[in-house]
Amino acid sequence: MFINGTLQSTLKSTGKQLVVPQSAVLWTGKRSIVYVKMPDAVNPSFKMREITLGASMKDTYIIADGLTEGEEIVVNGTFSVDASAQLAGKPSMMNPGGGIVSTGHDQLNTLFEQYILLKNAFVQSDVNKVKQAAQMVEQALSKVDMRLLTGDAHTQWMDLLANLNNQIKQIKSSGVLEGQRESFSVFNNQFYKAIKTFGLMGKTVYYQFCPMAFDNAGAYWLSETEVVRNPYFGESMLTCGETKEILK
Repeated sequence: MFINGTLQSTLKSTGKQLVVPQSAVLWTGKRSIVYVKMPDAVNPSFKMREITLGASMKDTYIIADGLTEGEEIVVNGTFSVDASAQLAGKPSMMNPGGGIVSTGHDQLNTLFEQYILLKNAFVQSDVNKVKQAAQMVEQALSKVDMRLLTGDAHTQWMDLLANLNNQIKQIKSSGVLEGQRESFSVFNNQFYKAIKTFGLMGKTVYYQFCPMAFDNAGAYWLSETEVVRNPYFGESMLTCGETKEILK
């Protein structure tokens, strides 16, 4: 049964606390990062920094550790900054140690990494973050080079690619979260087929399912962690779902 209600809560801690907009934070699993502006740089430059989040308050996060008052951070376009850092071989969300992104068949790994940012944007129920992440996924799709595949394998990838591109364009162009989530569900079905067919290098992927999505029709998604973080409901039912398959 669904109900609508209003909850009020009191933060456990008291006193002044540092808060930042949710749009400034990228996170996957237990890791959360922001991009901090480097002081005294001739040209504007930013460096990734891992932070510890406190409570979520509507459109902001309390910062428990990692930032100090007066530091400047990227608030909008964080996905773009992270993607640029990754392509340049600098430390990034999905590649903390840095190093040039490899080319060839393992570009599917890069696509998966961008997908995770999209999935997490849905978990946060942030329309603008979803659009930004969808654009990064679209760019990653365009760079996957499957010309080494021949015959039926090549045909199968091209069919999947057409479907993936179609859904990601709908996510990117939509301004309604529920419409974005419907396209995301279709995208997930196709992306699962791609990973099952072609595989990822050195990754474990969790194929998860929420039976209550879309009026109990149910929907799947892929996750980098076994902990369920539902992209179809976000915080309203964050842990609704279960792992159906583990892909190694």
